[in-house]
Amino acid sequence: MLDPRSSPLFESWAHPETGLEVWLLSAESAPLQQSFYFVNDGMSRDGRYLWFYCAFPPSGSGSYGRTLAVLDNEAQPLRHFPETQFQHASPFVDPDSGEIYWTTGASIWRRGPQPDAAAECVNTLPADVTRRRGVTRLATHLSSPFRPPAQSGAIQSRGSGHGALRGGEPHGFDHGSADPDYQPSVDD
Repeated sequence: MLDPRSSPLFESWAHPETGLEVWLLSAESAPLQQSFYFVNDGMSRDGRYLWFYCAFPPSGSGSYGRTLAVLDNEAQPLRHFPETQFQHASPFVDPDSGEIYWTTGASIWRRGPQPDAAAECVNTLPADVTRRRGVTRLATHLSSPFRPPAQSGAIQSRGSGHGALRGGEPHGFDHGSADPDYQPSVDD
């Protein structure tokens, strides 16, 4: 588990009025670094990988242009991945594998935290759904339904190469989700 007190990459700061101590990532992989929005945990369950947003002004607005970096708590280096440009607050960390998922355009992408991992597209809205128009917000916050840790994969989706993403049942989450193995039925 990540213990910032034992890492040279963090520094302590105490609020002057309350005395509340927080640990700030002092190492930099970008001029601007930000934690994930509060609904998505940026850390893997075992505490090994801590993902965060990066921006390189003047690009990197809140809606587009930010990228992702990860701190590997075992190896200690910070790694920035410029190929992870994402929309809004879409990144999601698979708590078991430490893989990161994000949206860009009409697609959901993922990559592992290892330096040699490749980014791969896991799902895309087909052209007949988008009618070749730009997609500016496929999902606001990717999320995953609860599954026992032994199951693989992070994102459950209701989309396929032949239909629009659909939300809700059977999981009832209001944030976008995608499962590349989902096959629509006649009722879809």
